[in-house]
Amino acid sequence: MSGSLTTLYLRYATDVRLFTKIIAVTWGLSLSAYTIESVMPAVAAVESGHDYRAVGDGGRAVGAWQVWSVAWDTANDWRVKHRMTPISRRRWREPAAQQSIGFALLSWHHERLVANGVPKPTVQQLYLSFSMGHAAFKGIGFNPRLAPARKRDAAERVRNLCP
Repeated sequence: MSGSLTTLYLRYATDVRLFTKIIAVTWGLSLSAYTIESVMPAVAAVESGHDYRAVGDGGRAVGAWQVWSVAWDTANDWRVKHRMTPISRRRWREPAAQQSIGFALLSWHHERLVANGVPKPTVQQLYLSFSMGHAAFKGIGFNPRLAPARKRDAAERVRNLCP
């Protein structure tokens, strides 16, 4: 392809992807299937700036994914259900432990959304279930537009950071 054709093609491809995103967001559709692994870096970026030493919420949230103790327990329950060894919260400073817990927790939230009638959760819905807590997100009908503005904005940042 010549330079100008390549530029035109790339511009067209970018416009089509942008248009597709606009339509999907407008209609509340999921653009495509995502993997938990593809969402994890975006969640860590929004929650802590990828800071594995982060401590927030008055010491209750720790690590890159800002996981509270009760959420750590939930992640371990998911790990046991899937025949994995639980990870002690005393290991929260270890990046590998945080990554494993982050994966388990996001997976648990995805499973809960599906089990509660959201067959193809969007990245925003997954993040809001994770950050608000599943019960609180369920309380607003799993509707991202009804989430508090701060959480809604964070969910958009996660979506924008995802591949």
